[in-house]
Amino acid sequence: MIYVEGKLWIPKQECDLLARILVVAHCGIQTHHGEQVMIAHPQDKYAIERLQSHVKNFVNKCLLCKHLKGGELIRRTHSATME
Repeated sequence: MIYVEGKLWIPKQECDLLARILVVAHCGIQTHHGEQVMIAHPQDKYAIERLQSHVKNFVNKCLLCKHLKGGELIRRTHSATME
């Protein structure tokens, strides 16, 4: 494990790990509260290059967030919650 300024470094090629971190940050206690709230948790614990960009992309693909912002309800199967 590599630490950068006391934070665990997440290499950019670790896409699956990054996705899991973002899911936990987005669906945890502060569930679906947007980008700034979602950035706070991973930013405290992990060194992730371009975190804001990853978070923005993640939130823009969340179907529940789109619906809560007044977007059209997109019907999907029970397991699909991302575009």
